[in-house]
Amino acid sequence: MNRLINNMVKIAVILGLVGGGAWYFFGATEREKRRVQSAAYDAKAAVKKVGELGGALDPGNMEAARKCRENLKWIESCKRAAAQKAGITTGMVPLNRILDEMGVKKLPRCPAGGEYIIGELGYMAKCSIGAASPGTKADDHLFSQF
Repeated sequence: MNRLINNMVKIAVILGLVGGGAWYFFGATEREKRRVQSAAYDAKAAVKKVGELGGALDPGNMEAARKCRENLKWIESCKRAAAQKAGITTGMVPLNRILDEMGVKKLPRCPAGGEYIIGELGYMAKCSIGAASPGTKADDHLFSQF
C-alpha cells in the first residue's frame, strides 16, 4: 500500500510539475507576445510622432526635400546659363535674367517652406532649411553636386 501511495505521489508531483511548467511556458509566451506587441505599438507611435514633427522618417518630408533639391538644381543650372549668355563671370547674376532663363515670373518655392538663396557665381543655390537631420541625406534641402 505504501508503494502505491508513493507512486501516486510521484505521479501527482510529475503532473504538477508538467502542468505548472506548461502553464508557465504558455503564460510566459502570451506575456511575451503582449510585451512585443506593446513595443511595436510604441515604436509605431514614435515613428508617427517624428513624422508629425517633420522628422527624417516622414515620407512627405523626404518627398518635399527631393523636390527642393530638384528646384535647386534647376535654379543653379539657369543661373549658370544666364551668366554665360550675359557674359558674367563673377558676382551676382541679375534675378530677372535667371527668371527669363527659367521661363517663369518668380522663383519656385521650397515645398517645405524654406527660402531659396541664389548666391553669387561659384556658390551653389541653397535652401534655408539645409540639412534637416543627421544620419540621412534623403531629407536634406542641399544640392551640392552639379
